[in-house]
Amino acid sequence: TNPSFPSIRGMAVGSDGRVWIGYSYGGIQSIDPNTFELGPYIPVTNLPLWRPDANNVFQLTASTVSLSGVYGLISDSNGIIYLIDIGNRGNLGAYDTVNEKWIGSYQRDGNCGYGIAVDGKNRIWMGGWPDCGGVLGFDPETMKSHTFAVPPGTVLTPKGESNVTLVGRGAPGGDPHPSQPGWRLMSTTGVTVDPATGNVWTSFFIQGYTGKLVVNEEDLSLSKWEFIATMYREDNPAVFLDGVTATDL
Repeated sequence: TNPSFPSIRGMAVGSDGRVWIGYSYGGIQSIDPNTFELGPYIPVTNLPLWRPDANNVFQLTASTVSLSGVYGLISDSNGIIYLIDIGNRGNLGAYDTVNEKWIGSYQRDGNCGYGIAVDGKNRIWMGGWPDCGGVLGFDPETMKSHTFAVPPGTVLTPKGESNVTLVGRGAPGGDPHPSQPGWRLMSTTGVTVDPATGNVWTSFFIQGYTGKLVVNEEDLSLSKWEFIATMYREDNPAVFLDGVTATDL
């Protein structure tokens, strides 16, 4: 790896088989999987800035933005590398590995982004920590981003379900830390997607629950959350499993 940036925060395999690494307070770089030769270092500075318009459709602006570094990293099937900015979690950087250039940063409202995953439709999914109460989805085909939030006041129970609060532009709004009321109480960290069903799985780490988002492709607002009490006894949701002392997954 690059000795100037010793801390690697994200890794992904590109569509051409190259391994891409993201540095915590630096840019991205590829590794040849056969020779282990490093590709050129690509800084995350002066990226074209994209912002959502009144219809929640991202539009290219005349501005640029520089990211602080990489928090999460993923590649889609078209060779686009997506990364979460370690400084402003509302920035989703996109690098075209085929044409070797930055598409830009899709800047959402709210400071939200943690784990990152891609589904079979090349949509990008992100954990909502710290300010979004659910998960975020970005669709490069429609150029829209949504938060699939758990409605405030929802009480998570084993095998429980809830509707989603679908919020455009990325974030429903945050609350002061560390009291963690409202949206922040339902923020999420790790995220993955089931390739067979398209269901999105995530960790509600403050709650000690795992959530499954069943995406309604006909109407995103009709998507559903299902909850698994990862850290609690099913017969007594107020009691931790043996050996568990905290909800942080």
